[in-house]
Amino acid sequence: MTQTVKLYLDEFPEEEDEIEIHYAPVSSITSVQYYDQSGTLTTFSTDNYWTNLIESPPEICLKQSKIWPVTELERPNAVIVTFVAGYGAASAVPAAAKLAIVEYARSIWNNCEGRTEQYNRLMSSLQWTGYHEVC
Repeated sequence: MTQTVKLYLDEFPEEEDEIEIHYAPVSSITSVQYYDQSGTLTTFSTDNYWTNLIESPPEICLKQSKIWPVTELERPNAVIVTFVAGYGAASAVPAAAKLAIVEYARSIWNNCEGRTEQYNRLMSSLQWTGYHEVC
């Protein structure tokens, strides 16, 4: 019910103090790594940031007077945020989410497009943000 996910960014945020993780629910941040100016993969110390996993979207926030490091120039995917996402246990998954999955599968089995009125009602009842995914 959980999975380790990697978020790749070309660079750290320039003007914002936080990295938004457009995925939820997130239970923990494993690491924030980056390729420094010499191309060496380096781990950004947890002493430099807070995690706010309750926020929607979850985010990594710089601590006061800390700055994001400079990454290798023009390197794609220079920043790698590794995190654990998911509900942890089947019992923690909201009942409406389980029913929505069943409804979606039933609809596809019956040669429909998958997003029936019942499915949409169930998903709406969850009050999820755009960052929650059924995966």
